[in-house]
Amino acid sequence: MSAGVYQILNTVSGSCYVGSAVNIKSRWAAHRHTLRSKGKAPPKLQRAWDKYGEAAFEFRVLVQCSKENTLLYEQLAINALNPKYNTRQTAHSNLGVKWSAETNAKKARGGPRYTVRGVTGHVTFLAKHFGAVSPTVASHRIKRGMSVEDAVTRPPMSKRDIGAKAAQTHKRNGTHPSAKRRTVNGVTGSIKELIDQFAVVPERAVRMRMQRGWSLEKALFTPPVASEDRDFTKAPKGVDQWKAAKVEIDGVVDTYTGHAARYGQVTGVAMARRVRKGWTPEDAAKTPARFPNPAANKKPSPRAVIYEVAGVRGPLRELAKRFGISHATVSWRISKGWPVEEAFTTPARPKQG
Repeated sequence: MSAGVYQILNTVSGSCYVGSAVNIKSRWAAHRHTLRSKGKAPPKLQRAWDKYGEAAFEFRVLVQCSKENTLLYEQLAINALNPKYNTRQTAHSNLGVKWSAETNAKKARGGPRYTVRGVTGHVTFLAKHFGAVSPTVASHRIKRGMSVEDAVTRPPMSKRDIGAKAAQTHKRNGTHPSAKRRTVNGVTGSIKELIDQFAVVPERAVRMRMQRGWSLEKALFTPPVASEDRDFTKAPKGVDQWKAAKVEIDGVVDTYTGHAARYGQVTGVAMARRVRKGWTPEDAAKTPARFPNPAANKKPSPRAVIYEVAGVRGPLRELAKRFGISHATVSWRISKGWPVEEAFTTPARPKQG
């Protein structure tokens, strides 16, 4: 997305924030990141974001223009909309600004300094020095209330430890799935106990059915369907989906493959792709391919043709053996234009020593 002016609208209160950027898409991504992580976002917009939640805000592009005119159109939008979340009511940009040496020195220091195990520095330096986590993770930990020493020295938890800690928390609070009780046919117990008592399919099948939205009773008591009784063409998926689909052309209802074979212009796959791109079924089937397949016009191999010689019909190998001649010789002769009967009955010349 090009440069222009954008608006972040609170759909609940109607208040908004107006800004401009050279790359609107990147700026919106930066806004979401800073608002979610409570970084350096506009204070009024951050407070509204925390109060109403992310779902209440909508990002809109007001004007797309060249980067030289972004401030002009931003000021016009500010005057027209009077955005409540803007700290300044004057369009301003730091693009191309050269900071003083003092300001650059302050930025280089990287914020407040801490002393951890005899080492003094900012969070980024400490995180790189101890090497337990990345500077970004260390900063997030500090924002969540962890001490600086733990944030830069404590290694990340493994997935197994995270799962064990979550299981302990669930059991302590009584929210673990194994502690959840359900009632089926007057029997109350955990899902595992009910599966062992009532299920007519394996436990894995029951849980997969519940993941797909089945009720517990339906997942427990619905018997499995045998493979030979399943109708795989009723709800095809993947590659078989277009093969099972049927369309009507000139009053004839058939699959893409059937129509393609009837008109002989394209393959069934090409016809399905054309229809998916917006072509009508008639045009997709009757329009010749732009680049025809050379293999379609290729003459069949002599070995694949059935021949008739002296009242005897058969493939090339069989007839060559019957007339006592090499099938390679017969194949070569036919490819050179010999009549079929002469190719089989003319004796081969003896090889010269």
